[in-house]
Order: sequence, then structure tokens, then C-alpha cells
Amino acid sequence: MQQRYRAKWIVPIEGLPQENGVLVVEQGRIADIRKSHGLWPACDLGDVVILPGLVNAHVHLDLPGSLLASARAGGFVSWLRAVIAYRRASSQQQTESVIRQGIAESLRYGVTCLGDISADGTSARLLAAVGMKSLVFQEVLGLTRERTRETARAARWRLQNCTWNDALRGALGPHAPYSTARVLYRWAGAFAARHAIPLATHVAETLEELQLLRSRTGPLRELLEELGIWRPQALCRTIPEVLQCMSTAPRVIAVHANYCDEKTLAAAVQLFAHRPGGIVFCPRTHAAFGHEPYPVGLYRSAGIRLALGTDSRASSPDLDLLGEVRFLYKTCPTLDPRELLKMATLAGAQILGMERRAGSLRVGKDADFIAVPLQNEAAGEDPCRHVLTSCAAPRWVFLAGRAAVVEDRLASWITL
Repeated sequence: MQQRYRAKWIVPIEGLPQENGVLVVEQGRIADIRKSHGLWPACDLGDVVILPGLVNAHVHLDLPGSLLASARAGGFVSWLRAVIAYRRASSQQQTESVIRQGIAESLRYGVTCLGDISADGTSARLLAAVGMKSLVFQEVLGLTRERTRETARAARWRLQNCTWNDALRGALGPHAPYSTARVLYRWAGAFAARHAIPLATHVAETLEELQLLRSRTGPLRELLEELGIWRPQALCRTIPEVLQCMSTAPRVIAVHANYCDEKTLAAAVQLFAHRPGGIVFCPRTHAAFGHEPYPVGLYRSAGIRLALGTDSRASSPDLDLLGEVRFLYKTCPTLDPRELLKMATLAGAQILGMERRAGSLRVGKDADFIAVPLQNEAAGEDPCRHVLTSCAAPRWVFLAGRAAVVEDRLASWITL
């Protein structure tokens, strides 16, 4: 049976915006996008812009907002101490509660597909129950021989013992160059190649990270010494070396990449020229830590795919991906609104490898879409600019053609 939804605008991302359009859904998939002539009965969503469901290409669902003050007050290493202390003190029940809240919040903000970094694999089961399209990156980290073996063994077990499918996929997430040994990066690349799964890592995130790799000094060394895990010989020496260690993986995702010199850019261009993937930028987390201006133009000019993520509630005000796009548009108003929305939809799906089912409104894809109210008359007749210059949250969120959120409330069939 068909369902038809009429809107003032439909922005398919792949294709031009359609004014006064009708989105046709059949068996949970997009069947057509038509001009409304009043000839077909349709559910009229009113003065809204229909967009594809948003794709949050990088999130930590298990980190709570209570850690945000540390990010704003003491800088990155102070915040990292707070995160470590939280993880050590939190119970499994607390972790599950935070993840459930994160999933619900993501849905209310219109996210229908995401890439979650999971410290213990818990999010996979909870995401499967909701039906969101997800990549769950099993995090691995460690500098000592014992820790690297332990974390690799645990990640391997979780990947082999979870029920994965086309909508819920497993992946590996080597944490960061300051916490992950060279041998562990190489193991992750080899494991990913054998099992045809993606890799994601935080990389070139802070100046402290670059200092540690370059000279084995600085605040991150002090933190590692405090934790009793300082092993300088285990670390990579440069960001290009990190990327090279992962180059055997079929898909690589570089998260943050806030700092980029010529050698790093050349290594990134070479890496992404031979495999899918790209870079994920988290604008509000970037601002929270006071980083230098982000090299958006540099990456775009180099032909590197760029998508957006929220990071976590521990480093950003919330999991509002539209908030990330709107923040970026305010700071970079010369960027094309349609391209910015693509970074929050199709580009994210392409980076995660979910583009066959998510990221755009195209016939045959899953009917995951959102409806955002029109608010800003000054935006003129550009629906993309309307979305980016308003502060409206999605009024409706649909998963495979079913209403999952209506007026900020989760539908009764969503079980969390």
C-alpha cells in the first residue's frame, strides 16, 4: 500500500529541490517524488521541507553531557582525564541508560543513520531494537603489550558474536595515535582487510597529540605517565604513519583531522584515492576546544569527502546534527547551503558505506526522511537556506516509512 506525503519543498540531495512536491512511499521504500497537482490524495505535512534522514557520521552515544564542563574549562587533556574517570566509575546500567538517552535524542533531532564508537559493544543491541541504520565501531586502544592483546581479543569476540545485518554493521575503531600502539593500528588494518569491515580513528585532533608524536613531550605524555602506560617506543611518529598503518582496510574514516600539514594532506589524498571513506568534522566540538580554523577548503580542494558528526554530549551541547550544520553555516557563510546539507546526509552515508539505503531521497532507497518547518521568510525561495537559517527541529521523523517522531515525541513502537 502506498503512502503519500505532500510538502512545500522536497530536497532529495541527489537532484534539485522540488516545490510543492509529493513523496510516495511503498513497503518502506521511496517509490516516487512527484509534483503535487492535487490529483492524488496525500497526507499534507504543510509548510515544511522534507529532507533525507540525517546521517551522524561520528558519535559517542555512551558519553553523557555531565562531562561537557570539563571540555570548556580545562582544555582537552583535562577533559580526557574526566572521561577516563567517568568510564572507570560508571556501571553497565549507567552506560545503557546514557546510550538509550543518546539514541532517543538522535532520533528526535532527525538522525536515522549513524556511526557510533562503542567502548564495550553495548550500543549494537540497543540500536538493533530501534531499527536505525548504524555502524558500530568496536573501540580498541592500548600501548602495553598486555593491553593491546586484551583489547584486540575483546573486539574480535564482540564482532564475531553480535548479530549483524545490512542495517546494523560492525566495524573497528582504533582510538587515537596517543593511545593506540603502532602494532595495534597494523592489527586493526589487517583484521579489517580479512573481514571486509571499515576502520575509524580520531586523528590530528589536537596540538597536544601532534607534540606527543613529534617530540614525545607535553601534557599527553604527563597523562600517560600518570596512568602508568607511557610506552614511547609503541607510538607512531607521524600522522602519515598512522594513515599508512590503516591503509590495508577497505574503508577508512579519519575523525576530526583538525590540523593538516602538507605531508598529512598528501598521505590523506593517497589513502582516499584508493578506497572509500573520508574525513568527519565535528564543528561544535572543534569550537569547544578552541582549535584553529578548520581546513574545510583545503580538504574540499583536495577532493577528500567531508561529512559531519556531533561527537558526544561530553564535548557538544547535544546530538543535534542540524545544529552542527547551522553552526558551520554561521561560521562559514560562503559555503553553499545545499552542499552543507549533503555533508549531513549523503556524504555521511557514503563515508559509512550506507549510501545504497540512506543519505538521499531516491527511488528504491529506504523511506528515512524528516520534515523541518519553514520559519525564516528572509531566506527567500531557497529551501536549503531556510533550513540552515532557522532553529526549528524536525517536526516529523520517519524510519522506513513509519513515523518515529511526531512533534518531538517518540512513537509508541520505538522501544528504548
